[in-house]
Formats: sequence, structure tokens, C-alpha cells
Amino acid sequence: MNWKIFLNLIAVCGLCLLMSTTLTAQQNIVENKDKKTDSRATTSKVAVQQARPLGQVTVISGPTACSGETCYELDVACSELQESSRFMLRVVNASATVPARGTILFFGGGRGTTPWDGAAEARRVLSELRAAGFRTVVLQWTSAFGWSKSATGWHVGHGRLACRPATAARWVYDNLFTPSATTAYCTTGQSGGSTQVGYMIAQYGLADIISAAILTGGPPHSRLDLGCLKYDPANQSAWFDEGGSAGLIDEGFGYTADLGPCTSSNWSFRKRFQEASIAYGDWQYNYPRTMVWFLLGAQDNTASVGQYAFFQQRLLAAGSPFVRFNTIPNTGHGVQGTPEGANMIRDIMLNECRLR
Repeated sequence: MNWKIFLNLIAVCGLCLLMSTTLTAQQNIVENKDKKTDSRATTSKVAVQQARPLGQVTVISGPTACSGETCYELDVACSELQESSRFMLRVVNASATVPARGTILFFGGGRGTTPWDGAAEARRVLSELRAAGFRTVVLQWTSAFGWSKSATGWHVGHGRLACRPATAARWVYDNLFTPSATTAYCTTGQSGGSTQVGYMIAQYGLADIISAAILTGGPPHSRLDLGCLKYDPANQSAWFDEGGSAGLIDEGFGYTADLGPCTSSNWSFRKRFQEASIAYGDWQYNYPRTMVWFLLGAQDNTASVGQYAFFQQRLLAAGSPFVRFNTIPNTGHGVQGTPEGANMIRDIMLNECRLR
């Protein structure tokens, strides 16, 4: 036997074992750090991180009449973003025959370029809420990139990009809501729309003005690191699909969809993924006067199934008193598109959109 070859084989095997042991050790370190970070949510002594700054809204046109509604075209600019983004508001006042109960703001999914009320069931619910005394405001992003895309080459992340919807929601409150002892300001969003709502209450301080927030089909941006890096099989239900949701995450870091750090599971972006997540860090997760209700379709098979739970758990651990969850039968990812889902949204708003 050639002893030099034998010794070389032993050396190679030893190196392989060392690399495997090192990788396992690194993964354990990552998982332990995540557990320690998540456990901080249960510690009431942790200082709350200061809310992110809001931007500025410019009215391009409106109010103008449009197909029985009142429309506005607006532009929002934020100091940490390279590009402003335009959006449209479609406003319909409550029935004049019933006491005014407040204003409800609606966000569509994905980039936000599709309106919340695209389905007939959703439009029915808007009509029923107006008949009950609520002004309805549907927000639709009209810039091609919506709210969730960063300028090419700018690794901004969705936490900073959410300045756009948070600033828009504040403008609606300041300009289209009439506060009183009997009126409330509430909001709901589907999928990426629930993400917009999640950021505005957790990282932009808007829980102080929002009485009820219904998050349907999400929020899918609760823990970007766990969805993109896919190192823990226990979180497989939260993993983003390549060629789908991972591409939307890539856009938030200045990449073309499916050609960025989430699709490629780039570990060098781990801290950026965490910093951009709704449910990571020391943000405000205790909302003493805000109902936060999560709704998930029983047939939903997207990453939202795992992602929403990270945000829910942070709220519960922080002691938020009004946190609820329901699974909607006969419903997939688009909750407001089925009778069961639309009716649940309506009923929650009728009961919970009120001052506390």
C-alpha cells in the first residue's frame, strides 16, 4: 500500500469532517442567536426603538369626481428613498342616513398596484360598510413599482420602503378622517397590503391613531431572513418561493425580481433581511388601544402561512391585549375575494372599528 496516498486520504477526510462540524456549529450559533433575539420580545425591560420618520405627500390632483367616487392623485417622497411613488385614493362617504362611525383605509396585495376591491365580494363589503356609517378609502399605487421596489443598486429594504404607505395612511387620517368621540380610523390589507399595515403600526408609530387593523393573508414580510435563507426546516412554511414571492423581496433591495439576494439565499444579506423585517428588532409591539386581527385562508399555501405567525407571536409576547386570529374556510390566499372571507372582514370592522 502507498502510505503517502493513505495519509493524504486521512487528511482529506479529516478536513471534510472539520468543514461539516464547522458548518453545523455555525448553523447552531445562528439558530441560538435567533432564539435569543426572539426571546427578547418577552422581556418588558427592552427599550422600544424609535419609530421611523414619515415622508411628505404632494397632491397632484383632486378631489375630483370619478365614476361615483371622489378621487385623488398624490405623490409621496421619503428622505431615505431615492424615488418618490404615486398613488390614487378612491373615496366614498358613508350613508347620510346613519350616524358616522369613521373611516376605513384599504390596501391591495403585492406591490399594491392592484386595488383591494378587485373582486365582486370585496366591492359588496365596501358598500355594506358605507351603509353602516363608514367612509371607505381604497389606496392603489399607480407607479409601476408600487410601494415595495427600491431604486436599482440601493439595498434599502422593505422597512424603509414602508415609509410610502405609512405616510399615505397618515395623510388620509389628517385629511379624510373627522375625529370625534364616536368615530374611529381603521385599516385592512391583503397579503402585501397586510405588510403595509404591519410596518405602519410596528415601525412608524401609527398604532396610536389606528383603532383596528385586519391583516389578511399575511403579513408575508414578518421575518425576511427566515423566508429567504431557509436554514431551519421548522420554518419551511415561511420560505419564499423562487420565481414568486422571493422575487418581490429581491426588488426591495434594488435588484431585478428573481436575480437578487432572496432568490439566491445570499447569507451576506442576513442582517439586511432582519433589519427590514416587521417582526425583528425592538419596535413597538404592544398596542393597548388597537385591535389587530389576523385572517388566513384555510387553503392558503403561500409563505404567508408561516410568516404571519412571527408577527402575531411578537405582539402576544409584548403583551398586546387585542390580538385575534381566524382561519377562513373555502378560502385561499385572497381572503377578501370569497364570501366567507369578505363577510369576516365586514363583521370584524362592524364590531371592532371603534375607539378604546
